Amino acid sequence: MPALQFMKWNAQLYLKLFVLAAVVLEYISADAPEIQKFSFQDDILEGKRVSVMCLVASKSKAVNFNWFKNGKEISSSERNLKIKNDNEFSVLILDPVNLQDNANYTCKATNIHGSDQHTAYLNVKAPPKWLETPKDIIATIGDSVIVTCDASGSPKPRIYWKKLSDKMNTTIFSTSKEQVSNESSHQLKLSSITYDAAGLYECIAENGVLNKIRSNFSVIVRELPEIEKFHFKENVKEGDFVSVVCLVKTGSQPITFLWYKNGNELIISNKKMSIENSPVISALILNSVTTENDGNYTCVAKNNFGSDRHSAVLKIKASPKWINQPNNIITVIGDAITASCIASGSPTPQITWRKIADSRTQSLHSLNSTYLNNSDSTIKISRVSYGDSGTFECTADNGIQPSIKANFTVTIRGRRV
Repeated sequence: MPALQFMKWNAQLYLKLFVLAAVVLEYISADAPEIQKFSFQDDILEGKRVSVMCLVASKSKAVNFNWFKNGKEISSSERNLKIKNDNEFSVLILDPVNLQDNANYTCKATNIHGSDQHTAYLNVKAPPKWLETPKDIIATIGDSVIVTCDASGSPKPRIYWKKLSDKMNTTIFSTSKEQVSNESSHQLKLSSITYDAAGLYECIAENGVLNKIRSNFSVIVRELPEIEKFHFKENVKEGDFVSVVCLVKTGSQPITFLWYKNGNELIISNKKMSIENSPVISALILNSVTTENDGNYTCVAKNNFGSDRHSAVLKIKASPKWINQPNNIITVIGDAITASCIASGSPTPQITWRKIADSRTQSLHSLNSTYLNNSDSTIKISRVSYGDSGTFECTADNGIQPSIKANFTVTIRGRRV
């Protein structure tokens, strides 16, 4: 073999051995991937675009990248997730990011020599947003109410309450009747409401992200009318002037009044009756009363929240008045006679009978029982005799002066033929 050809062949051999050695050396020097630690930026707000890079720091070749969310591999088809891969790095993009993206994200790099992985937590922050705000409350004295005010956000917003004063607008709860279970409670309990609970309130939510949010509501304390008990004076006589006052001792105004007699609304139709009203008082006035004014009188007080009523009985006392008086009687021995005395009055008059003879007066109760019928208002003599002739007197008395009397005579003219 010529020397020149031999030298050329040796050179080619040495070149191949050098290339092979370089390849072997590169293979021997290659190792498993090593990921450079990464983390998400702080203060990531919901709705923004977020990205993080997973970079292989070693001289690894032919690296495959996979991403996991809370241990579950991420698919490239997910709505707001994108993955961009290169030989030495992979980028995860979330656009837009939301609270549901809060999770542990893991990047895994793999080649034929092994794998490495690193995990970082994504904490998305969101300002407070109302989930539930309170509405205005209308309550009655003594009620207990619970008010709810709730907000979403990340971190979870703190809820606190204020009662706004007329001047400072900063009055914070200080009484035991206005209770919040703890600083972050979203419920406010108002127990046994009084007038002091009325006013403007504010619910505030904050979590340190952007601005606080506020919601105002009013507590309106209503009070049903309550009438102070009343009654008519006693011993009201015919012709007297009578008045009674219906006073609402508690109740939200405006208040309207109605009067009823025996269940029927009173309509002022003459000068003998009048009603005078003021914001919390109604006076019923009766002029020159008679027994026709007897009855059960009811005052009804109403406001926008309800009503109350109270009743009282008026009983007029009236002296006796004749309804029927007996006439003189002319009869014969043996006949039957009847005489009646009937009187009105309040209370009902009692009738007593007397016989007047020879300047002497005798009660018929002390005489023959045949004089009296079943009723004191009637006397009956079944068979008259000469001894029954004379003057009789009936008296009607009920304790109200004056009592009244009526006389009649019984004249006997012989026997019936």
